[in-house]
Amino acid sequence: MYRILRTLTASLAGHHALLSGYHDILGIYDFIRAKARLALDMGGNFPMLMPHPQVHLVDAYHPLLLLYNQKQGKPTIPTNMTLDRDNHILVISGPNAGVRP
Repeated sequence: MYRILRTLTASLAGHHALLSGYHDILGIYDFIRAKARLALDMGGNFPMLMPHPQVHLVDAYHPLLLLYNQKQGKPTIPTNMTLDRDNHILVISGPNAGVRP
């Protein structure tokens, strides 16, 4: 068995650069697929590009808090907010992390 594995390894060694490239590409595809599955699990949406800096969130959740609360069977409270040129600072304080008592 070890002789066969050594022979196979030696025959593949010449293709190291190609196999390494394939490995990197598969890692990228896996990362993209994982992001897509997470977006589907959370009901995510595509961002819309705007000509000026702006963030407009409607019924937004913290993604990790949402997944944690889903596992615990707890509700997560969404938030709505808009950040733009005139209102560009967001301060978050206090113990409320999107969970009703």
